[in-house]
Amino acid sequence: MNDISNLWQNHAEEIYNFIFKKVPNTSDAQDLRQEVFIKAYLHINQLKETEKARAWLFQITRRTITDFYRKFHHSEDLTENTLVSEDQDPPSLEQHLYCCLYPYIEELPAKYREAIVLHHIQGMKQEEIAQKLDVSFSGIKSRIQRGREIIKEKLSDCCGYHFGDDGKLHGEQDCAKCHAVL
Repeated sequence: MNDISNLWQNHAEEIYNFIFKKVPNTSDAQDLRQEVFIKAYLHINQLKETEKARAWLFQITRRTITDFYRKFHHSEDLTENTLVSEDQDPPSLEQHLYCCLYPYIEELPAKYREAIVLHHIQGMKQEEIAQKLDVSFSGIKSRIQRGREIIKEKLSDCCGYHFGDDGKLHGEQDCAKCHAVL
């Protein structure tokens, strides 16, 4: 299954649907799917076990989506008109959250930031992170948990978001930072 056309045939629709949930704009989602498969083609030699092709593609997909939103955050000449035109959907809650989350992740102390990025953005398992960083498993769990707590506090302070009893994020999309960026 190392053939890119087989990967496309077996996973293109599923990858598109996943992207569209994160980037709810048809044109962007199609472009990102294409970018995922270009990256897969260029790095197909890294796929050692063909039975893990789906997971490998989703790892590429998550990173591609992250890069997409990072471009929004770091672009200096973005205006509301360049992000939302007549043929585009308005920014989603996830886009607003990415605009707030990335600065907060970047502000974390290095040991928390590294654990959060490896786990939540790059999709590594906690056991893998512990091995990579030569830290105990419980140490990595603590770093991730503390990093999450810091980010929750910052989201609550800045954006007025709060976590309900159900553990889900609640609130209005009225963040001054988000509106300034978007």
